[in-house]
Amino acid sequence: LAAEGGGGGGGGGGAFRDMLTTAPMELRCPLDGKLLCDPVVTPGGHIFERSNLIRALAENGGRCPLSGEPLDLMHCSRSAAVRKQVTEWARSVHVKKGKR
Repeated sequence: LAAEGGGGGGGGGGAFRDMLTTAPMELRCPLDGKLLCDPVVTPGGHIFERSNLIRALAENGGRCPLSGEPLDLMHCSRSAAVRKQVTEWARSVHVKKGKR
C-alpha cells in the first residue's frame, strides 16, 4: 500500500485514501468513508483508520465514536488481516484500470 513504513501515522496514506473512496464499505473507515490504510480493531469489534480513531478519541473524551463506550487506543490492535484485504482490493482495482 501507500506509505508502508511511515512510522508515526497520519501522514503518508492521505492522498491514496482520498483516491479510493469507491472501496467496498467493509474496507472503509466508518468515520470518514475512506479506505482503511492503517486499520485498528477495538475490543468491541469496530474497525477504524488509526489516525481517525486517535482524533475521535481526543474529541470524544476517550469514548468509542460508534458505541460511546470508554476506549483507550492501547486496547485496540492493528489488523493485518484487514490491511491485507485492502491491499488485495487495491491491486485488483489497479490491474483492472491497467487493462482498459
